[in-house]
Amino acid sequence: MYALYLILAIIVIFFARRRRRFALEPKKNSHLKILTTIREFYENNFLRYSSLNFKTLLRIKLIFFLGTFLLILAIKMTNISIYTSKIYTDFDYRNDLLFKETVKDKKIALEQEIFFLKQALTLYSKEEISTTSKNDIEFQIKGIAETSNMKLQQSADVLANKVYYRLHDYYKLREFPILAILLISLLTSFLPDVYLRIGKKIYNIRSQQELEFLKRIVVVYGSIKPVDFISLLNEMIKQSKYHRNMLSWIRDANFKNTIDNKEFYRNLISSETILSNKLFLEKLDQANNYDFEQAIVNIKNEFYFNRRSSVRKTKKRIEVIHFIGIAGFMVLICTYILYLIIPWLSMFNVNNLI
Repeated sequence: MYALYLILAIIVIFFARRRRRFALEPKKNSHLKILTTIREFYENNFLRYSSLNFKTLLRIKLIFFLGTFLLILAIKMTNISIYTSKIYTDFDYRNDLLFKETVKDKKIALEQEIFFLKQALTLYSKEEISTTSKNDIEFQIKGIAETSNMKLQQSADVLANKVYYRLHDYYKLREFPILAILLISLLTSFLPDVYLRIGKKIYNIRSQQELEFLKRIVVVYGSIKPVDFISLLNEMIKQSKYHRNMLSWIRDANFKNTIDNKEFYRNLISSETILSNKLFLEKLDQANNYDFEQAIVNIKNEFYFNRRSSVRKTKKRIEVIHFIGIAGFMVLICTYILYLIIPWLSMFNVNNLI
């Protein structure tokens, strides 16, 4: 009988684990899908032109997060140490302006304040300080001071007021805004993303400037007959910084007989995401595999259209500036006229015309 129960228990446990495994499979797959999406996003938008990989970037972000968190903690602990020392050693601590009086022996008066401060720390917790009113706390400290056998160096009201501020600041210093610290640390961990984004923007600008220069090299080399495409590639590789790898791949593909040149260009163009780079690769494909002369003509036409587009944009920008200037001038004139007319209208009585 016991053996039967044991067998049934083993079967139930087996199927329970199996069911649990299948239940966890979708969650695991969904987590992996989210991580893959995040990785692809970073690789396409931040790491495309960087030497860093995704794991290295995560380590850097973690270092920024922990470094900021520990730095804030160190600053907080230093402030607590400094201001706590000031609370216990500075006689001229803050108090209300109404509670000012001359004290003969400041050393004894400070010792008395610290004595009553320690008593107040045992009476009030951090939560009670925030919920109890200032007057109630001062009244209780004043009662303790008056009922003590100590000869006070200052009035009980002044003593209670100064002890209250010491007590309040003592607990205020020890407030720990953990959510704010975590938020600041988290925001700091995105500084590498900002740096990479700015770097990508600068890279794109310089890359486009270099692309225009490479196109001019193609035009110059095309005017020298006979045209040697490999020599052209070597010159562009020598002059290039941002497109050197791409041009080297093209040169290597020309040297290998096992690679279909046209198929290689199609794969290279389809993998490129920047439109201007796609157009440049298409012209290189045309110069390499079809008609070099026509590729040069197309590049010259592109220069012509880009120049015309730039002129149109400049004219449009000038028109917008003129429109804003005229509109602003009209607003100033209307404002000045209203400034002159309103005092006269306020003195004019319309009822006299009725």
